[in-house]
Order: sequence, then structure tokens, then C-alpha cells
Amino acid sequence: MPWSLLLFPLVGAAIGWFTNYLAVKMLFRPRQPFRLGGLTIQGLIPRRREELAQSIAAAVEQELLDADDIVQALESEAFRDRLTAVLDERLATLLREKLASRPLAGQFLTEDVLAPIRRAIIGELLKAFPSAAGVFRDALSQHLDVRALVLEKVQRLDVEALEALVFRVARREFRYIEVVGGVIGFLVGLAQLLLATMVG
Repeated sequence: MPWSLLLFPLVGAAIGWFTNYLAVKMLFRPRQPFRLGGLTIQGLIPRRREELAQSIAAAVEQELLDADDIVQALESEAFRDRLTAVLDERLATLLREKLASRPLAGQFLTEDVLAPIRRAIIGELLKAFPSAAGVFRDALSQHLDVRALVLEKVQRLDVEALEALVFRVARREFRYIEVVGGVIGFLVGLAQLLLATMVG
């Protein structure tokens, strides 16, 4: 068997890898359209950017995020614990600052006296929180347009930034596509090699 026949699988692998590499790149390149004969050539994402932005915005609004999700997160135990800690720290700092300018009051209002007062104030605030969360939910429902917000953010991304974002998320998958192209090309070349040896 001539050694030159071994080029079949090697060339097949190179062609398979390169065509898939080119296909991945052509998702974004060329960024600007240009005419080639009767064809307009432009990357898929730049050409359909508006449609993509609309689809992403709709998916986020319908499937991923709405006002109820935000309020539910605010009503969670973890958020209440964090809010309690923040309020307690802020009240303690505020009281220390106020008492620093009143030394006489500071002698009577010690930490042992102030701690239960802070806890009582925070307790009352947390009791009011569910109704405040309802008001917050209503305000979000009326004034937060998730679709418009996401649409604006996606449209504001330039194509280069969008490309970097997609490649950062899907780099491994794109590499897999390229490798699979090489493997398929190699197998096709191997099949050609077997046919050539059988015929020859």
C-alpha cells in the first residue's frame, strides 16, 4: 500500500476540523455584511441580533425572572437573617454615634440596655415587612418591565462583547464541535483509504 494513501484520513481530519472551526467562527464573522456576487455574507449572530435580543428578553421574562421571584427571595429566611444583622449593625453604630456626644446618657444606656431595644425595634420592622413586600411586589409588577430591561441590555452589547460572552460560556462546546469534525473527517478519509485499497 503506498504511503501516500495515508493522506486520506489525515486530510479528511484536517478538512473536518477546519470546516467545523469555520462554522463556529461564522456564527459571529464577518461582523459587517458584504456582497459576494449575488450573496450577502454576514455572521449569523450579527445578522439576527435583534431577533436574538427579543428571544433572550422573552425567555428571561417568561421563564427566569418576574416580580414574584424577587419578592419570594426577599421573604426568604436567609434574607430576613441578613436583613436583621444589617439593621442591628446600623442601629448599634447610629446609637454609639449619638451617645458619643452625650456622655451622661451613655453612662446609663449601656450595651446591655440598648441590645434589647435594638431587638425590639428590628422585631417591629420585620413584622411590617410582609405588607411592605406586598407593596414592593405591586410596584415591581407595575413599573418593572423585565423584557424591556433585558432587551435594552442585550441591544447595548456590541457584537464583539456578545461574541466574547458566548465564547466564554460555550468555549468547551465549540471546541468539542471542532474535534468531532476532525474525527468524522478522519473516519471518512479512512473509509476512502479502505475503498482505495480494495479497488486497487
